[in-house]
Amino acid sequence: MLYGLGGDALRRRIEEVSRLVGLSEVGADKRRFEDMSLGMKARLGLARALLKDPEVLILDEPTLGLDPPSARRIRRLIRELAGEGKAVLLTTHNMFEAETVCDRVGIIVKGRIVAEGTPRELKRIVKGKSGVYAGLKGSREAVDEIVRRLREEMGLSAGVTGESDGLYRVRIVADVEGIDRLTAWMLDNSWRLGVRIVEWRVEEPTLEDVFIEVTGGDSEGG
Repeated sequence: MLYGLGGDALRRRIEEVSRLVGLSEVGADKRRFEDMSLGMKARLGLARALLKDPEVLILDEPTLGLDPPSARRIRRLIRELAGEGKAVLLTTHNMFEAETVCDRVGIIVKGRIVAEGTPRELKRIVKGKSGVYAGLKGSREAVDEIVRRLREEMGLSAGVTGESDGLYRVRIVADVEGIDRLTAWMLDNSWRLGVRIVEWRVEEPTLEDVFIEVTGGDSEGG
């Protein structure tokens, strides 16, 4: 008996969780533990955690050693488990993973939580690092007027970074929380000045930027 399961029920559950994490796909089901790769052991650890179908799942670096497709599969599985109502606590040094998987993130430095919130809330800690890249079609005079108004009316750093075949590339720097207001302003003013917005790309700060901001780059942060 294991976790109250035995016989056929246990075998079925083992097959189910092995399939979920892809153990058989990489041939791990035919190897002894000591002969498994680091990625295989990571999958096995997750399978063991899921065997009892727990309501609370605690995972430590669940994608460590996995190739990108396998890591993506495990992240998707974690999101699905959370969507089914399970409480998932994940520890990781991979800020991309934290941003794509977690609803809430806590940054720990020397055993103390120094920042906590949703990924979007945490990004507000990093000021002035949201870059907006706009591709504008219109006269140079009208584009220059938009840039001038962005600086004077919106108080933002803005400038034309290039031009090609009548397409002007403008970069604007704004705080994360000001992106929606900036977007509405651009739609209104570009229309008034006869300028078409053909490209609008926002590059927000990442959780890695936040981590460095709140820890000062302290390598002991977690």
